[in-house]
Amino acid sequence: MTTDNSIWSARLTAANRYYDTWENTFKCKELEKYYEGFHWKNVPDNYRPYTINEMYSVIKVKMATYLVSRPKFLITPEPAAGQFDMEKAFAGAQIKEDIVNTIIKRHFLSFNRQLKLAFLDSMFRFGIIEIGYSSDWVRNPNAGKPLLKSHIKRDVAEDKDKVVREPDELPTNERIYFKRIPAKRFRVGGVTSDSLESANWVGYYDFVYKSDLFVDKNLKLDAKELQSAAPVRTDDYSSNLDDENEILRGGDVVKIWHIKDLRAKERLILLDSPNVVLWRGHFTRLDLFDLRWDLRCQGWYPIPLAFQWISPQDELNEAAEQMRNFRKRFTRKFQAVSGMVTEEEKAKFEYGSEGAIVEVQRDEAIKPIQNPEMSSSVKDTYIVSSDNLNK
Repeated sequence: MTTDNSIWSARLTAANRYYDTWENTFKCKELEKYYEGFHWKNVPDNYRPYTINEMYSVIKVKMATYLVSRPKFLITPEPAAGQFDMEKAFAGAQIKEDIVNTIIKRHFLSFNRQLKLAFLDSMFRFGIIEIGYSSDWVRNPNAGKPLLKSHIKRDVAEDKDKVVREPDELPTNERIYFKRIPAKRFRVGGVTSDSLESANWVGYYDFVYKSDLFVDKNLKLDAKELQSAAPVRTDDYSSNLDDENEILRGGDVVKIWHIKDLRAKERLILLDSPNVVLWRGHFTRLDLFDLRWDLRCQGWYPIPLAFQWISPQDELNEAAEQMRNFRKRFTRKFQAVSGMVTEEEKAKFEYGSEGAIVEVQRDEAIKPIQNPEMSSSVKDTYIVSSDNLNK
């Protein structure tokens, strides 16, 4: 077990290092800040620069285009062999279609919300959805007994293996769930691959209470190892939600990894620190589904879609800020010839109502002072940047 734990410790360390390099290269954390409207850097606290969040608007338009409020699945059978029975195949497909559409409409499964969050993740990193089955298991009072009455009286040694018997445990509260996995918690390990199925292993981390781990009898827990695990805050809020080190200070919550070893077809639950395998089991099909918009020439991690919008968004804000500063700096001013306008007439000019008549001693005794014109490049930059963001 110690060797296995050390192997996974090395794998997770390498996967985290590779992910951090990719995340920093494509400024994923910065992209999320841009979506929320935090574009400017090193700005005094008492100053609010002009911000036009076109990135937010573009993402909202894409969400409205690609996501629907009431999704509906259509299932059509495809011929798989020479003995294909179209009538039975369409009847079976209709039943499956009705089941799927019934499941996704259940509000407590929050299919739409999980899909929306995964879609939003795909703008700045990638989207991951886990679709799985869960249930509670209880002791079967008839465990070991034959299922068929014809087998009850059989007690021949050579027949025992042929008798189908009651299982030791029975599932209760069976349910299907849809879970969006935050992209910043997801890792792909092993040889570089262009799909999840071709990777060596995939996994993500989560936070759970120690007490919940002790309740689960299927986990192989060592009390000393669990007590020495890196703790997490017990309160629900942190001063900085982006800083997980802030969350990992004091408390009775620990960080665990859900790993799917695609080569061994094993599913594992690991304690993060120290890396200890708490549970392992087999699986036949990967239950994770990804959404990536732009693939790279190598590796699984994609090019985030919003990464291409940073430069035009910055240019747009800088142009808007320059126009605002120009407007504040240069206001309309007038010059008056000395002695040609009385103080009473000046007051009419400054404070009079619309259409007030001002008497002067000569023509052009009061005339405007021309302000310098704004550079056309500022206006052009604003227009071009806005167009680039909306493409």
